[in-house]
Amino acid sequence: MKYIFGLGLPRTCTNSLGSALHLIGINGECKCILNDFYNKREKDNNSTDYKYIIYNDAYQELDMLLCDDKIYNNKYILTIRNNNDWNKSIQNFDKKELVEELKTIKMDEYIDKINKIFKEKNCIHNLLIINIFEEEDELLWSKLYKFLNLDPEDDVIDSEFPKINLNQ
Repeated sequence: MKYIFGLGLPRTCTNSLGSALHLIGINGECKCILNDFYNKREKDNNSTDYKYIIYNDAYQELDMLLCDDKIYNNKYILTIRNNNDWNKSIQNFDKKELVEELKTIKMDEYIDKINKIFKEKNCIHNLLIINIFEEEDELLWSKLYKFLNLDPEDDVIDSEFPKINLNQ
């Protein structure tokens, strides 16, 4: 079993990514640290060799998540967002200490850090970066299918890419 780890920060559509993976038959779980959300999604007919784990506190555990025994054998998806919009969004939450911690993170620096790690370990092919806020649905599905080596001819998704809580 291979894993798909979400590396996105809170409020970058990590739950939307989990929902999309579930729609294409991948079981897994999501956790949001800003609103204490946890969702485990399972289907009896799991048709892939993957399972996803998308916890948007992954930024706190990058050393563990990106260690050599994991980074070479699993897939990683980084959901991103415009830095200004992201900063506005995280401020809508009551967890003041957590929000203050998140405000010290710059989206561009975080993306660069993730990219650098994957490039240095020669496994950039195990990283997908998507912006669910700005990319068209068809492009998002296409990137996801290609990244996971799934054949869109066999499993065509004709629906919109899930977008949960974009209004915050």
